[in-house]
Amino acid sequence: MKTLIFSLCLLICAPAWPGNPTPTPAREPFVLVSGGVRVPGKVAWTPYLTAVEAIMKCGGFGWRTPKRAIIIRGGERIPVLLDAIFSGKEPDVKLQPGDTLDLNPPAVFKLSQ
Repeated sequence: MKTLIFSLCLLICAPAWPGNPTPTPAREPFVLVSGGVRVPGKVAWTPYLTAVEAIMKCGGFGWRTPKRAIIIRGGERIPVLLDAIFSGKEPDVKLQPGDTLDLNPPAVFKLSQ
């Protein structure tokens, strides 16, 4: 009986070594939303996910509505003028997998229109 249990444990709990691949769960692409939203965190990425949609999926804005945000994409900082998007002057920005949408950009980061 002990041999049977040990053999089953080796099959179920076998460590990974060359020639013995272990299944890994598929990672879903996501966008990270931080800063002035009610529930900051990961949002599942879809091909049509925009900055405003990601904010809404995080429960909307917190206690104040920021006028700007920053998308961090591969080390690049992309300014997002939220007030211009809401007033219809600018189109909403599409997000890419792995983006970080920061709704508390540093004050020293100047945004130009």
